[in-house]
Amino acid sequence: MEYEAQRKEKREADRNGAGVGEIRERTSRAGGPGGQNVNRRETRVEVFAEIIDSELLEKLRERFPGSVNEMGEFSVVSSETRSQAQNKAIAYERFWQRIAAVREEPKDRIPTKPKRSAKEERLYRKRRTAEKKELRKPIRER
Repeated sequence: MEYEAQRKEKREADRNGAGVGEIRERTSRAGGPGGQNVNRRETRVEVFAEIIDSELLEKLRERFPGSVNEMGEFSVVSSETRSQAQNKAIAYERFWQRIAAVREEPKDRIPTKPKRSAKEERLYRKRRTAEKKELRKPIRER
């Protein structure tokens, strides 16, 4: 019980100031691995929340268009395992990973030049290929 309370506190702490509204979860029957178990138990877990921050919502729509609905809710689904608890953990982890991924600013690319040795190697291979093709032509055209 104590571990569950700590996890709940962590989720609350992650959510505070994150531009994410109340997180809800929905379970349903899943296909996939699990045999008869998946036909009888609700092991598929969908975690979704309303995105309050409009900038975050736009970034999520751009990066994960199929995961944001018209009401501005971002959702993540997991049905990989036979266990509802494991699927719930996977779904929450994915949810927060995707939120964090969208928040990260991409690094500016530093343009680089190919090294001289790489240029020389490319030109050498190019000459060899040209010579090889030249030798394939009939003698009269050379």
